[in-house]
Amino acid sequence: SRSLQSLSVSLQEDLRKVRDWEDQINAKLAPRREEISQVTASAAAALESLPRLQNSTTDLTKELRRVEEELESAREEVAQSSAAAQDQEKVLQLRQAIRRLQQDCRSLSLRSGAVQQQLSASSLIRLRPSEDRDRDAGRGGG
Repeated sequence: SRSLQSLSVSLQEDLRKVRDWEDQINAKLAPRREEISQVTASAAAALESLPRLQNSTTDLTKELRRVEEELESAREEVAQSSAAAQDQEKVLQLRQAIRRLQQDCRSLSLRSGAVQQQLSASSLIRLRPSEDRDRDAGRGGG
């Protein structure tokens, strides 16, 4: 019976040592268990919201495509409007150039008329002295 009693005491001592080690290990791992528990809960919440986020992403992608199409359409309209505005500006510039040319033509026409008049007047002045001589010669005067 003593050997059983000593064996029992030895086993209880070993059991106490094992429980002490277990308690020490559990104490050291307790923060990790808490962290693992939080990560697991966070992962579960993320997995739960994943389908909703995927649907939201799909919807936003469709919206982005629609907005990009609208943007491209607006860009094309602006390009066309810009081209039309540039064409209108060119037309205005051409009209102004034509007006300037018309004014220059009128001015040149007036100058040409004035020069012709001056030339006609100077030719008449030159012709008169010779006409006077011809008349004088016809009278026998000189």
